[in-house]
Amino acid sequence: MRESQYKRASSGLIKRAFKRKSGTNEIIWLCIVLSAPFCAKHTPALEAATEFQVSGPSSQQHFDEGKDYVREYNAGLFYLGRGNTAAATVAFEAATKLKPDFKEAHYALGSLYLRLGKTSLAKDEFRRVESIDPDFGDAYNSLGALSAIEHQYLAATDQLLRALELDPENVEALGNMSGVLNDLGEKEAALELLERAVRIAPQYATLYLSKGRELDEMARYNEAMKSYKEALRLDPHLSGLHSSMGLTLLALDQADEATREFHTALELNSNDSIALRGLGQIADAEGNLTAAAGYLERAVKAGADDYYSHIRLGKLHWQQGRLKEAEAEFRAALRSNTNSSSTEALFGLAKLLQAEGKIQEAQVYFERLRILHQKELAVADATVLNARGVNLWSQGDIEGAVAVFRKVLTIDPGFAIACHNLGVALAGGSMALGAMDAFRKAVGLRPDLAASHYGLAMLLKDENNPLAEEEFHKAKLLERFVPQLDPNVIPFHNKE
Repeated sequence: MRESQYKRASSGLIKRAFKRKSGTNEIIWLCIVLSAPFCAKHTPALEAATEFQVSGPSSQQHFDEGKDYVREYNAGLFYLGRGNTAAATVAFEAATKLKPDFKEAHYALGSLYLRLGKTSLAKDEFRRVESIDPDFGDAYNSLGALSAIEHQYLAATDQLLRALELDPENVEALGNMSGVLNDLGEKEAALELLERAVRIAPQYATLYLSKGRELDEMARYNEAMKSYKEALRLDPHLSGLHSSMGLTLLALDQADEATREFHTALELNSNDSIALRGLGQIADAEGNLTAAAGYLERAVKAGADDYYSHIRLGKLHWQQGRLKEAEAEFRAALRSNTNSSSTEALFGLAKLLQAEGKIQEAQVYFERLRILHQKELAVADATVLNARGVNLWSQGDIEGAVAVFRKVLTIDPGFAIACHNLGVALAGGSMALGAMDAFRKAVGLRPDLAASHYGLAMLLKDENNPLAEEEFHKAKLLERFVPQLDPNVIPFHNKE
């Protein structure tokens, strides 16, 4: 897999604030949108001095500025506009105490907590907003983003669907849903949502940056550069843009152009670990090991969880004969990447330990590598078997399809589409309880599968279960807002 793990940076309307510790980049957008101030004079200062874009549902409301809670709220915006987050926190908290149902203040406070890394407190505030006003879409969007950060994709999907139901043109929610789909491996669907967001809000550079990164992950490099250039036209100083362009230019074998972009990125942010890693990679390719080591050492300091920087620095230290340092970097790479795709780190560490004569420990890592390779082969086999099961189902061989889908799930228990297809086949064989279990498992693995929600809803309806309506509603929202692109999903109605 190409090195496409990006440090998501914030700018303007949208903040991509989560970076998965794996070879794939996870795009999660946090809608940290402060409600518009009641006193418009604070708006420019806030926009200029913070990462927050002042917007929100209260922008056209009129409040009595003589009220104490309004004065505290505006004071919070004033302090935040000057970078005084401590004073802003005190003011927002005071506003919520003076008026406990002041949803705008709760939302602003939650957004500020989020900016300060106080995730639990942020959640509490967003939930208070939700309880005060069930139609406050930004609260659902922010909760959805936080759920996705915690890998709670079922909750994230529900919350983001609610935000989109309230406002189908909520580009922040579309971006967050795109991030969820990306993390679930649905890159085409994720890209489609980003393209939808671009059509709605073509004035936002961050959307083009996000679209470019998605295209880069799909190895569509020329299209990615086209999207980046549009972002550059809209905002030449957009955080993260130049380092992303540099990586894509490297993939296009344009090292000189990539170098320029990486240096521009560092002028904007001297701690841009992606730019530092890119320059280290270029210096290494040119044989300048001293410069390469310098860049990579800065990169791992700037981004301690940058898997690829640790890998490259480990290889470079090994090349320089600094085995102890190399081992430390390979181990750091493994710690930074809890995902199963750590093959490069496992192989590097195993070979290094073997070279150091630590044979027994090396064998442990070689064994982990062997198991990982077997799993990768098994996943490929499972995909082929799933297609065979779909074919048997289409021929009316329900029993054969059930047997094949069950075999698929013994090979790859996390294969959501096979779970769904098993549910359809079991329902077709009048095995409703087993079908319901299969649909529930499919929804847990892939909450974006409208067909699984629909199948579960139909079975619940047969039992007169009141939860059926909720599942029908989710299925309809998913069909409306989330691209359903996988051709190997058997529609539930085919059982008839």
